[in-house]
Amino acid sequence: RTSPAPTMKGKNTGIVWIVCIGWSTAYVRAQAEGTSCAVYGAAYGNMYEQSPVQQWAPLVGIACANSIPNTCYDDAVRWSSMALQHGNRPVNTAEECSNLCSEVEDCEVWTFWPSGMPDSPDGKLPPAPKCDMCPMSLGGSFNREQGFCNDGDCGLCWEPYDYTAAEGIPSDADYTCENAQGWFSNSIGCCEYDEQAREAYQLPATCELHGAALNNSNVLTYGLEAVTGPKDCSDTLWLPFLEPVHLGNKEFVEDVPTASPVVVDFQLKGYCDMCPPEYGYELLSTRKVCYEDGSCGICQDSYDAVKDGVVENNDCEGSAEWFIGYAGCCLAPEELTKPNLNQTDATPDPSTFPRASDGRLCWAEDSSYGSVADGACAEADIVGIYAYPETIELGFSQGWWKSPVTGKTVEPIPYESGVPYTVSDCHQACIDNPSCGGWQLQGGSCVLKSTLDCSPTIARSPTMHTTAGVSGCIDASSSDPMEKLAMDTSSFWFLDCNRPRCTEPYSFGGRWTGDTYVPDFKDQDACWYKQYTSEELFDGCVKDRWIVINGGSNSLSFFLQMLNLFAPLQRVGDPDPLVGFHGGVQLYPMIDVVFRPGSLPVLSRNSSGILHINQKRFCDVDPSLPCLKTSLHFPENKVDWPPAYGDALSAFLNEAPYEEGATRVTLVVGQFWGAAEETLRAVGAVPLENRWASANVLFYGQAMTWYACNIDGWCEHPLLGQTTDEMLAKYRADLGALLEVGDDVCDSDRFDCFFATQGYRLSPGRRGGAMIESLHEMTAPYDWAKIIDYNGFLHEGEVVGGHLTPAMFVPVFAMLWNTVCDGPAVGCPQAISTLPICWADCRQRREDDSFTCSD
Repeated sequence: RTSPAPTMKGKNTGIVWIVCIGWSTAYVRAQAEGTSCAVYGAAYGNMYEQSPVQQWAPLVGIACANSIPNTCYDDAVRWSSMALQHGNRPVNTAEECSNLCSEVEDCEVWTFWPSGMPDSPDGKLPPAPKCDMCPMSLGGSFNREQGFCNDGDCGLCWEPYDYTAAEGIPSDADYTCENAQGWFSNSIGCCEYDEQAREAYQLPATCELHGAALNNSNVLTYGLEAVTGPKDCSDTLWLPFLEPVHLGNKEFVEDVPTASPVVVDFQLKGYCDMCPPEYGYELLSTRKVCYEDGSCGICQDSYDAVKDGVVENNDCEGSAEWFIGYAGCCLAPEELTKPNLNQTDATPDPSTFPRASDGRLCWAEDSSYGSVADGACAEADIVGIYAYPETIELGFSQGWWKSPVTGKTVEPIPYESGVPYTVSDCHQACIDNPSCGGWQLQGGSCVLKSTLDCSPTIARSPTMHTTAGVSGCIDASSSDPMEKLAMDTSSFWFLDCNRPRCTEPYSFGGRWTGDTYVPDFKDQDACWYKQYTSEELFDGCVKDRWIVINGGSNSLSFFLQMLNLFAPLQRVGDPDPLVGFHGGVQLYPMIDVVFRPGSLPVLSRNSSGILHINQKRFCDVDPSLPCLKTSLHFPENKVDWPPAYGDALSAFLNEAPYEEGATRVTLVVGQFWGAAEETLRAVGAVPLENRWASANVLFYGQAMTWYACNIDGWCEHPLLGQTTDEMLAKYRADLGALLEVGDDVCDSDRFDCFFATQGYRLSPGRRGGAMIESLHEMTAPYDWAKIIDYNGFLHEGEVVGGHLTPAMFVPVFAMLWNTVCDGPAVGCPQAISTLPICWADCRQRREDDSFTCSD
């Protein structure tokens, strides 16, 4: 995130960190030009936090004081002449940060971090260790690679430290974290304490200075302990059109206040509605719910019973509180919407994906009207605006209300009583305005635009939560350019109930509808993926099913998400998953879990529904083998498995018990197709007396990115080749050997074998492309070999440091279940919808930690 050196009052300088010590909730109000319009609780151009921001803001200044010796300033001064000029001294307030921006010619926007700009890429301090055996706050430090031996147990200092940091102290242990700290320091000598370091330790405040404004539709990330503002409130144009900012001269608050004064009336329609959609609530109808008497059912049954009059003590509000908060049957909206009970059939309720009513489309989500930048045929003129008063004021300073066509300023109309428009309100406002040809609801504001005589008028918008439409609604026979949009955004797609269901993976030619991948969408004869509910899977498809997952780090994440489907412990309050990353998939290359029939979902780690859980290293099965530090270390530092490892795997797999109707999920870690070959051979060779030998097997294998590690220089394994051609020859040889085994094992009615590519964020490049092409080519002769190519449907933002977030596994799970499970031959296409927060935690993580997302 660097740029040419900025100019400070005519002086050529470098890049700077500016740091202040401490954070006061009563810091002096800014007098600088850019602080009177500061945005509190937000950072500028910060892409690591999951937000609409899609581009780093260029840094033109950053300076800092050390929080402890050899940290911020000492690091920055090595490469930043501006840091050297500023010196090892703090910047204490947002006002000082703003003043510094005004002194730097190239600075346009500043961000002040009162508790310090975090050193982790997620924009926050790293999560506090559950047990920190060498706390820096007490002056502790240790060498991670230092060795130790204690009572015959030897290792490296990082191993026990990382374990207790992630897992904490076991609840049944007879020692405390303080005891562990003493052991770590005194018994094994890993941690050293220094009084001067303890006294010097503190978090510095930080000031970032940014250059020219971003071109993206969104530039601010909220929910942070930060303050952001422009160089000059009157002259600096730093916010894109209708950026949803929350302004105010207030101290930092973590939760941005909502502007909606809507109060929910759960009896608005004359009966007790515990999940009223008019306010934006969403009923999770098939979710399991259990009651005080021990009986269980689904949320829909509880909802219907209360709706029909079964309300305890006539307390509808209390029932709704239980239904939403305790039972988790109703998903509350991020912001309440104003109810509208007077809608006509031509104006369908808002929903999580574009919706049609009686064959008519009235709006499309994630879309804009008349925006050339988004792909519309022409720029539409602004003919009306409805917005919050503070948004109107901000818009005048940022030039938002000038027509892009005529240059004239349109006078916005403030919302009556401060109540914002819903999608229906904005749609109706366009109908009532004879000059309006289309509209969009964006950033809490309703913008009416002129009629366009070209097509397309509607385009997909990169701005989050933007909905657009034309005046009125269209029907299936219309020649309006929006009709094509209706098909492309799936509004009419969901009305066609005679489409065939997909029964195999389909990775190319499709598009996304919200959170649902739809293959080959322009082909109106294309198939659709049934979205199986958990209950549908538990009641049939996964009975007597053995799911085997093999691969490297991305497959670790795939396994965790698959296991969470059957045992979603964190969704019911457990802080940890059934099998986690630290102490789980990171350590053990073989993990095997068997669930009893009729027990799914398992909601407790002590549940009798867990028939078998087995986590082992190869050395745990065969003591003659060396114990590897992590599951991703190569056996004996070799690319190809020595024979003893295949034997150990077979012995491990034969340890699992069987019950009729049980479900089994197995992970075998191995980064190359040779490991997949050994895994398939071992699964196929399970003795007949072991009844898992007759179970239905779903095999998922992935190997690609590690083949290039030698020529890319991040591993030393000459067997992988010194050139691209040599690397590719090794890849093809391993794949060929795997397919030979697969032809014996997978070509069976009880086996379904899937082979996945790596998902590349931007482009596979020459090497990745050659491996992908080889995978398609070499599997083509085998009907049993099913390919999942992530690059055909990958979202760029869902790759973090080479690892896929769980969002990309959702369509793959749909592909797997539609291949192996029974379902209708034809039917109405289906879609799923998730909230952005579902993936936010994962997107915030730093590089390789992305695959530790657990729920």
